[in-house]
Amino acid sequence: MKTIGDFIVCHKQVCKIVDIKNNYLELVPLNDESLKMRIPSDSKVLRNLISKEEIDKLLKEIPSIDAVGISERMIENTYKELLQSGTYEDLVKIIKTAYLRNEYRKNNNKKVSDRDINT
Repeated sequence: MKTIGDFIVCHKQVCKIVDIKNNYLELVPLNDESLKMRIPSDSKVLRNLISKEEIDKLLKEIPSIDAVGISERMIENTYKELLQSGTYEDLVKIIKTAYLRNEYRKNNNKKVSDRDINT
C-alpha cells in the first residue's frame, strides 16, 4: 500500500508521493521538484525502490552473474531486451558486458563502441 511521503520509481526517476486521489498518485521527482506527475496507482511504469536487503543480496550475486555472450550485430537489441526486463540482475549483465567489451577493445588497440559508452 502506497502512502503520501513514500518514495517510488517512475520512468527510471525516484519520486516522492505527495498526494493520492481517485487511484492516482501525484509524484514529484527528486531531481526536479518543480515537476508534478499524475500516474494511475496501478501503472506499469511504477516500481518500488530496491531495499537494503535486496541490494546486499544483489551485491553477493554479482560474481555469479554472467556477461552476455552475443555477436556485435545483436548486442543493441540484447541490451534493449535486458533493460525492458526491469530486473537488477539484467542491469548487472549489461554493465559487465559493456565493461568486458570495452576492456577487450582497449587491450587490442580498437576504438570503444559507442553502444558501450552510452550504456
